[in-house]
Amino acid sequence: MREQGGFGLIEVIVSAAVLALASLAVLSGIEGAQSSSGREKARSVAATLAEQDQENLRSLQFDTLDGYSDAPPPPRPVNVDGITYTVTATTAWRTDDPSGTDKCTSSSSNAKYLQLTSVVTSKVVGTNAAPVRLDSLESPSVRYSANHGDLGVKVVDRNGTGVPGIAVSIAGPESATVATDGAGCALFPGITVGSYDANLNTPGYVDHWGNTATQLPDMQVAAGSATVKSIAYDRAGTVAATIKTYPPNATSTTNAMSSGAPTLSAANGTEVGLLRTYPPSPGALALSSITADNLFPFTSAYAFFSGSCGYDNPSRYDTPTSTPPFAYWSSGAPGQLIAQPSQSLVVTAMQPPLLVDFKTAADGSAAQAGKEKVVATPVRPSGETCNDKKITDLTTVSWPALQGAPTANSPNAEGWVGRGSAQTVNGKQVYDAGVPFGKYRLCFQDTTKGAPWRYTWAGTYDNTKPYPGTTGTSSNVNAPLVINAATTAWVSGTCP
Repeated sequence: MREQGGFGLIEVIVSAAVLALASLAVLSGIEGAQSSSGREKARSVAATLAEQDQENLRSLQFDTLDGYSDAPPPPRPVNVDGITYTVTATTAWRTDDPSGTDKCTSSSSNAKYLQLTSVVTSKVVGTNAAPVRLDSLESPSVRYSANHGDLGVKVVDRNGTGVPGIAVSIAGPESATVATDGAGCALFPGITVGSYDANLNTPGYVDHWGNTATQLPDMQVAAGSATVKSIAYDRAGTVAATIKTYPPNATSTTNAMSSGAPTLSAANGTEVGLLRTYPPSPGALALSSITADNLFPFTSAYAFFSGSCGYDNPSRYDTPTSTPPFAYWSSGAPGQLIAQPSQSLVVTAMQPPLLVDFKTAADGSAAQAGKEKVVATPVRPSGETCNDKKITDLTTVSWPALQGAPTANSPNAEGWVGRGSAQTVNGKQVYDAGVPFGKYRLCFQDTTKGAPWRYTWAGTYDNTKPYPGTTGTSSNVNAPLVINAATTAWVSGTCP
């Protein structure tokens, strides 16, 4: 009997554990039934509240329901048997196309409906169970349809892909602001008919013309139809252009030197008439590097060149079909570059140099370096309306034959036209005489008599065919423009 001591206690403990487990199972079942009953009761109450809210929405004026699509009413608390339920009402426009939603694809007159949505939640519904939601469709009233239509603005990048997250504001009979969706579409459904301007102004983005603040003007919204327009708007690119030229006596295009320019222009044939012009820093006449910013990143290349007008573009003059044949560049004009979104790139913009030897000062003596100021005035081609800037930082400089000047300057080496500071090119000291492509009238202002005197050359210098030395047979390297100004041709005053 002593060996069996304690077995009774063990049997009692095991029996109690079995009883506890059985009790837990029974109680859990009872609690589950009660919880299920509570959830069903809560959902039943929520469904009733949702149905009541739907009835309330359908009783409102259609104009009021339309306003809820932009500014829905605040959630409404309802207390039932000590439990708080929250009723949320919203409206949204829908169409009868297969997708059921508005899209910025094209203008249309598909039937429009307003979807009325009621959602009810509580501490049970929407937490331990799904919220109760009821939807219905409401057709616009005849009176409403006669005075309202839809407007869509599609914002695309350089590849025609929709740009999301761009704020689009409209101004007209109504004002509103909507951000573009994932497809680049900003929709303004059910707005009053009339003329609207759509405005975009997102930092870092530009339109084709480089404008961050841009507009689609005079968009007409008609009754019962949708008006859709697109606009290209992409992240801006930046290009830093280094201005260069060649020595005035160059016989090849292999050696380049820094050059000053009054302005930098950027043109792109994707947009007819597009010409962006960038001046140097305030107070500066010429820079060897000018930055072009806020460039739309077209998929085609920009042409970067010095000057302010389209006729300064070297591609107008340097073509394989030129007569006589002329090929200044070995593989197409430089300064061609595709701008990239949000990137800073570099490019070299070339301009040809003047090859002018001025012989005689106002008093009849030989011209001297630094004594004659030179003004090169661009000649506007026939049919053009753009007036290019004058080149006013030129002077007479010293360039002896020892440093590569053409023999035509002998014995006077002081009257070459250029900018004062010499640069070392291919082991020789030469000056910068680069100016934009084009034709020029030359005026020389002399100070040897004390008061200013000026001489205006009667001809026109053609700088549209630079470096004929590169063609071999038509070289002007040893035949620059030599100007001997008679003393009687000088007049008192400064160059205009």
